[in-house]
Amino acid sequence: MWKCDAIGLKKTVVPPEYLYQVRHIQGSPFPIEVQPSQITSATATYPAGTGLLSGTVGDNLPFEIFPNDANYNARGLYARFDQYEIGATVVANDHGGSGPREVSATNSDFVSGSGTFKATYRPLIAGTYDLFIKLIEDSSLAPIAGSPYRVIVHPSPAVGGTSEAFGTGLLSAIAGDEAYFTVRLRDQFQNVRRSRTSIDTNKLQMVAVHRLQEEIYIEKQRGIVDLLDATYSFVYVANKTGAVELNIKVDGEHVATGSGADVTYNGGSPYNVVVTSTVAEATTSTAEGWALKEATSSVPTYFSITIRDRFQNLRYEPGHNVDAVTCDIRPAVHNPTTTSEQTSANATVLGTIINNNDATYRCTYNPKFAGLNRLEVKVAGVHISGSPFIVNVADGLSKGSTSTAKGTGFWVGSMAGYLGHFTVQSVDEHGNPRNKGAGSGNDTFVVELNHNEPSTHYIDSVVTTLGQYHGASLSTSGSANVVNLTKIYGNCDEYIGNGMYHCMVSTKLRRESVHR
Repeated sequence: MWKCDAIGLKKTVVPPEYLYQVRHIQGSPFPIEVQPSQITSATATYPAGTGLLSGTVGDNLPFEIFPNDANYNARGLYARFDQYEIGATVVANDHGGSGPREVSATNSDFVSGSGTFKATYRPLIAGTYDLFIKLIEDSSLAPIAGSPYRVIVHPSPAVGGTSEAFGTGLLSAIAGDEAYFTVRLRDQFQNVRRSRTSIDTNKLQMVAVHRLQEEIYIEKQRGIVDLLDATYSFVYVANKTGAVELNIKVDGEHVATGSGADVTYNGGSPYNVVVTSTVAEATTSTAEGWALKEATSSVPTYFSITIRDRFQNLRYEPGHNVDAVTCDIRPAVHNPTTTSEQTSANATVLGTIINNNDATYRCTYNPKFAGLNRLEVKVAGVHISGSPFIVNVADGLSKGSTSTAKGTGFWVGSMAGYLGHFTVQSVDEHGNPRNKGAGSGNDTFVVELNHNEPSTHYIDSVVTTLGQYHGASLSTSGSANVVNLTKIYGNCDEYIGNGMYHCMVSTKLRRESVHR
């Protein structure tokens, strides 16, 4: 229809049904079957499935290929003669597993019902893969749509059989000190279990058993060393020396390999750990022997010292048995009956230490002063258990050069015919009175009376002196009943206590004589 702006008439489109009519011819519409192209197009063919994205080593990772022609029509049964080359290659984040870095499809089967191919591949190395899917066209390979696909392959669960432990704590430890070792977790294909702390940390267990001492030591501390290396640190403390069985497990399975200080060590859990003693501890070290209680002046005596650490472990290991052990003895209280030597700088007598190399030491000392003495036994300057010990030191054997005598009997020569009396103070080598030691009160002294001029001194008659009878000598003065004597003996048989003896001597000499 025409339009006319003057009268407001607008143009109107006349529908075709008012102009003509359209009718199907006989038989129309006709059914026509359109077949896909006889050629599969690589660019229009695509895959689908979880195996294109991620998976776990050791599993068959699946995916499905949908063949299409260039117009994206499914090739259906016509695709059953297609061939594909499928392969996956590690390109990044290699987890160090044991196996090929390139894998091919383990299976590629045509499914007639769907006109697709179902394929799988089985990687053994954890990491990032490029999955190539290529259509074989005559003599060339054409990647299908999206190929290569980036696939993340994860390690399988950690196992003890391939996990490894290393560190000095697998071989040795010092009692009371922290022992260290590290565990690296791997799966069954040797892949390191990277960045999986939330799962793996609870699968690790350690326990150390001291079967002889019937003690169990658990981990003191656990930490993450390196997430990318799947390493975990452990700290434990063993208190008793000897062999400790260290068990390290992953989900209940022993760690099968390991290395200590020696990289050639290939043993596995349980590890045999040798625990040695720690530093010597004076308060747990002890001494034993009679010499801790009694001794005799000037007589060497000894006792045994056993060195232990703070856990009561014996310090017998090589290199550990060189502890600074000392012993010395001195008077415990001042004894006025002894010489000034007791209070001098020489009052302390140092003992001699001999190392028996079996955690024991022998202390030999030679005491000087009788009475109560203070015996100090120390390790590194600290008193051992029970030290200082109070030792009752008895006086030693009588010593003539240090004993003394006094009394009027020394002037008997001026009183001819009378008994001469004097006392002898018996003391030992160090001036200790002989009043308690072995044989005290039974010391033997020889009392001799000698002439200064034997040829001119005579005895008026044969005399008996203190029970000793003196007969006539071969030489006489020629006078009747007169004997020429050169020596007369006395005795000190009377013990009056505190190491003192009463002595007597008698003669009828006409001149002064000398006592010896």
